[in-house]
Amino acid sequence: MLNRISRYWFNKTLGMFFIRAATGLIFIMLGWMKLQSLPMMNSFFTNKLGLPPGTATFIALVELIGGLMLILGVWARVAGVVLGIEMLVAIFITLPTSQAFGGHELEIMLMATSFGVALTGPAACASRISSSTIKKLV
Repeated sequence: MLNRISRYWFNKTLGMFFIRAATGLIFIMLGWMKLQSLPMMNSFFTNKLGLPPGTATFIALVELIGGLMLILGVWARVAGVVLGIEMLVAIFITLPTSQAFGGHELEIMLMATSFGVALTGPAACASRISSSTIKKLV
């Protein structure tokens, strides 16, 4: 009985899909939030963090597109690396303004899951789009 249940419930492919979907959805929501308040985000990135103008737009688009790539499983390893590096940079840029690692729990978790997807791959339930398919579409 337990063996039948474990075969049904313990599924690496389905587990990776849930991890990818949850992480991608969070990144999409964060990117969308940045795009909705773009003037305020640009001001914060430029004045408070000292980053060049337009960085907030770039980060928002990276989060939106990367989150979508994670959910669909399209180039999920690349998206995982890019989003993981983004979260690592976000942690260290905002570290002086916070107390040690307090307040960075979400960024640390997103970084870990993004790098985890990059290391393990998207698993079987992912869209299979190769570069030759994209060339045919374009």
